Amino acid sequence: MNLDHVCHALIDVIIKAEELTDRGPEFCELASAVAAFRADPAADTSPFGRRVAAAIIDHGILLGIDLVVLYFTLRLTDLTFADWRVLPWLPLAAFLLSIKVAYLSAFTTAGGQTIGKMATHIRVVSEDGGALDPGRALRRAVLELASIATAGAPFLTAIADPLRRGVHDRASGTRVIALSPR
Repeated sequence: MNLDHVCHALIDVIIKAEELTDRGPEFCELASAVAAFRADPAADTSPFGRRVAAAIIDHGILLGIDLVVLYFTLRLTDLTFADWRVLPWLPLAAFLLSIKVAYLSAFTTAGGQTIGKMATHIRVVSEDGGALDPGRALRRAVLELASIATAGAPFLTAIADPLRRGVHDRASGTRVIALSPR
């Protein structure tokens, strides 16, 4: 078992300990250990490569959904693929964008992980390591998509940041942590 696995096992214990701290004084010592571990959030920061892989998976899924929506829209309107430019682009783009926002924010709210993050064993948490509320997850999703629209420049800040936080993470008060593969 390497250090990475030990750290992730410790994170699991910490999360469980936080749930149990209100059960009695025997958990107070464990709670102080939790606080000490949380003092160094860089210890569980997700590697940049995992985040890139997760983004490729997620946006591949979203591109597939876009193509399915486009296909069925063309079928319902009796148009061929060559005629796709006839479709009103603004409502179609707004619909496809809303699907992306819903995918990113719903999965992140539900468990801190999209399908890509599940596959790469990473999770989005709040700055203090807790779960995200729906508003924070929605803000993160919108800012993530806005970052993509600007050719990804805001993601570059994650390379230099010790916590690997992009602009969307900083503005929404989140960070991405690595999990142990199970």
